[in-house]
Amino acid sequence: MEPVVDLEFALTGTTVVPIDHAHALYGALKAVVPALGDLQGLGVHTLRGRPDPPDLLLPKGARLRLRLPAAAIPVALELAGKVIRLHERTALVGVPQVFPLAPSSALWARMVTQRFQTVENDAARQQLLASFREEHREGEVTVGRARTIRIHGKQVLGFEMAIRGLGAEESIRLQSEGFGGRRAFGCGLFLPRRERNAKEAPVE
Repeated sequence: MEPVVDLEFALTGTTVVPIDHAHALYGALKAVVPALGDLQGLGVHTLRGRPDPPDLLLPKGARLRLRLPAAAIPVALELAGKVIRLHERTALVGVPQVFPLAPSSALWARMVTQRFQTVENDAARQQLLASFREEHREGEVTVGRARTIRIHGKQVLGFEMAIRGLGAEESIRLQSEGFGGRRAFGCGLFLPRRERNAKEAPVE
């Protein structure tokens, strides 16, 4: 399996973005580095901050995090020093740090989505769990609260997902491959969580 890493850039400038910013963020990155749009396996983590609906208040030291094959790092490095525009606000992308993926027995994804056959939450949860189990047999899975994001003007349904009891190999595989679609919009990207916090919802 090709090595996958997280590339984390300092982000300065704006201190507020919309909570639902995933589509705008991916578009802003492609606007300054068009080659990112052709990058296979690119995941763009949503920004972290404190919700103040409809906005997200970014902390001092905000970070932009991309997940991508290690071989694609040179493409993403072109973001350093660029100014991106998010909903009429601007931010400067700094010099990145590279973080190899590390195994963790507990993983969490903010939002996992797929093509659901229903918009009814309980039925969609069961469909997502069944689809996940077709590919991943290991671990204890919890499909959590529903979330939506707007992509190309349409509301997309997804759910938080937590997995506990993973072995090292499966943990790295799941972080590397993700699950479901729309990775460029922050979906299906798994992060390590401490076992005791695996079912707790972190800051946005």
